[in-house]
Amino acid sequence: MKVFKISLILWVIILLFSCSAEESCSSQSGMDVDSETRHCSQKESEDIGITENERRILLIGRTGVDTSGESVTRKTEYARSLRFGRNLLVVDTPGLFDTSIPNNETMKEIAQCYSQTAPGLHAIIFVTTIGRFTKEEKDTFDFFLTHLGKEVIDYMIVVFTGKDRLDHEKRTIKQFVSNLKDESALRWLLNRTEYRYTAFGYGGNRADREAEVIELLEMIDDLVKENDGKYYTNDMYKRNEKILKERWEEEKRKETEKLETEIQSAKKSAQNEFEEKQKELEKNLKTRRLNMKII
Repeated sequence: MKVFKISLILWVIILLFSCSAEESCSSQSGMDVDSETRHCSQKESEDIGITENERRILLIGRTGVDTSGESVTRKTEYARSLRFGRNLLVVDTPGLFDTSIPNNETMKEIAQCYSQTAPGLHAIIFVTTIGRFTKEEKDTFDFFLTHLGKEVIDYMIVVFTGKDRLDHEKRTIKQFVSNLKDESALRWLLNRTEYRYTAFGYGGNRADREAEVIELLEMIDDLVKENDGKYYTNDMYKRNEKILKERWEEEKRKETEKLETEIQSAKKSAQNEFEEKQKELEKNLKTRRLNMKII
């Protein structure tokens, strides 16, 4: 049986609304996708602006495994969509605990997360399946707290995948949570995140999936209000923001210089054209005067 991977959440949040999806990007290159979804380079991601109604969302959790045993979601992926008056930016993290990935590559992917979610995060979505909370998932949780800071937990929401299983059993996610043992790892996780949780399914109709997305977005809006409209940031984000600001100012300077060069070039071209016309008129006038003398 295939384990649900984190990137399916990204698909549900963004590609469910394909009519309004604007960007879907990956740190990978050379992948063919349709017109609604495209992979783009780091340079293209830097060109995307930041707006006041933006919701920057980071997905974290255990790397999924398909039926062949091959790890998935190796590279940082992100997608953008304008929906319900919100400019959504969803970033899916790589398989940080995939032993086949060198440590330096892992750190590069973490740097990508900082770059793509700058200047900070409105919500961190911890994705887990309905069932057993593994040691690997707990390690992932602790890893992000170590790298992002303990305060990040105030911006965290748990999303359970596999809601279809509960639907089949005619149970709700609240009933599932209420039956968790006090000493269970999942209970520990929910206690840490102050019971901010919801569940996603992948079957059923589009309306059900849309309702789940709306519920999650409303939870994120509530988080933003609880945090006085502030997004989560830290020293790493601030350093990255400084770099991005310097880069933006450099690009602006280059654009200004380019524009000034084009203006000067246009002026010179117009001046040269005027002088050529003037010389031609003077030549014609001189010729006419000469002809008049001959007559």
